[in-house]
Parts: sequence; structure tokens; C-alpha cells
Amino acid sequence: MGMKPLYQAIAAAVALLIPSCAYMQTHKNVEELGKVYQGSLLEKGGMSLHSRGGQWYIGAPATKLQKRYPIIHDSVLLTGDNEPTYRAVSSGNTQQQTYYFPISSGTATCLMRDDGYANLADLAEEIRSSRTAPLSALPGSTRHAIRAQLHAPKGSVPLINEQNVPRTGLVNQALSKVDFALVDIPGTIVYNVAIPFMAPFVFFSDFTDEASDFQ
Repeated sequence: MGMKPLYQAIAAAVALLIPSCAYMQTHKNVEELGKVYQGSLLEKGGMSLHSRGGQWYIGAPATKLQKRYPIIHDSVLLTGDNEPTYRAVSSGNTQQQTYYFPISSGTATCLMRDDGYANLADLAEEIRSSRTAPLSALPGSTRHAIRAQLHAPKGSVPLINEQNVPRTGLVNQALSKVDFALVDIPGTIVYNVAIPFMAPFVFFSDFTDEASDFQ
């Protein structure tokens, strides 16, 4: 039996044995080793608003990013930390490039208003949904002041250039399958067995956090 059928058989067995929505996923981080994404981070004070030819754009510094998955994906207990995160990777290139992402005129109008409000997660979702590649230059554009109140969950929101997504190397794929079989499968079993014992402590912690918010 080849590695791929074996990998699929193990995954199917685990899915049948463990119907819960909690599992280890360190193999995904193994796949990400050495991969660098091109994109930007939307941050307060780190973005600009531009217009050209009737089209509006958000400008954000181009950044090299690395992707990281939470070790445990748990939609039962740890519901607030299941999404992958991106962190900026420093580079020796001192010349700062900017990516320009198209947005709607309605969003641009809101960003220019003193009484406007924008959640950067929603802004990033609008940009992603357009499926339009960002521009690396915007000659002849006009810059406008952003006056709206901005909310940035977790400090920043990543925008990945989908036109230049790195591929997973063959070595990473092989190591990921080994990690899945030797680490994630036994770890998932142990974690699911421990959930009934952890649940009271997690619920108590959540309750005390909510109670402190009302004080």
C-alpha cells in the first residue's frame, strides 16, 4: 500500500473513531515550513486611501508572511482560537513596496467620514471577495485622508496575494504525513479523552471572564 492510500485510510479511521470537532493539526504547520506568502497586513495607521479614474483603492505595505495553525482545532471548548494566523517575516530589502487593493465607492466614502466606522476584518473580506489582484503601483492617483474610526481585531488583518501562493514541497508533504500518523492521531485521541475532564475548568474560566466584563 502506498503512502497516499495509507494516509487516507488512517484519516478515515480517525474520523470514524472520533466524531468530535476537536483534533490536533501539527501536520499542517509541517506543511508550512519554509513557505512565505506575499501580501499585506491591514493595520490602523498603516494603510492609505487612493482614487484613480473613478476606482478606489486601499494601499498597504507589501509584506512577506508565514502561516501558522493552532496546534489544537477545537470548536467545542477553544472556540476563539481556531483560525490560522499570519506573521510578518523581516527581510533585508529596505525599499518598501505598497499593494493597492480595489474597494467600493461606498466603503471609500465611509472611510473618509468623521463619523464613519470600519471593521478591518470586514474590509479585508470585501477585498478578498472581489478576487481582483492588487496593483503594485498606482501612478496618477489621488490620496485621501482616512477619518473613520477603525477597529482591528487582533491588531491586524492579513491580505494574501492569491496570484502568488507558494506550493508545498514534496519533502514537506512526506514529513506532514509522518507527523499526522505519529503525532496528530495519538494526540487527537488523548485530547478527546481529556475533554470531559477539561470542560468544567474551561466553562468556569469563561464564566469568570464574562463576569469580570460586567464589573
